[in-house]
Amino acid sequence: MTYQLAKQLKDAGFPQSRILSYQGKHKEKVYIPRLSELISECKKDLESIMTIVHYRHYSDDKIVRFEAIGIKRGEKKAGVNAIINEREGGMKEAIALLYLKLNKKQ
Repeated sequence: MTYQLAKQLKDAGFPQSRILSYQGKHKEKVYIPRLSELISECKKDLESIMTIVHYRHYSDDKIVRFEAIGIKRGEKKAGVNAIINEREGGMKEAIALLYLKLNKKQ
């Protein structure tokens, strides 16, 4: 997870652990959460979370995308989703983006 994404999580209200992490030249410490912590925080606002790995193979190139979909409590079809390609991260980053969408400040 990049420092920028961890900082966005902090700014959106993601709980910061006592163990703070920071990367390189950045002076502000931010917590880099585990996947299980991201899922737990998202589940507070969601009835269910589904994760999908999209894999496509085109001759010598492959495309992998990670998608996290959440169904909001009390709503049968309304969902929130986040998609990220493998160059930007993996499932952990997709769940982090889902958290950011759920906790977007108005």
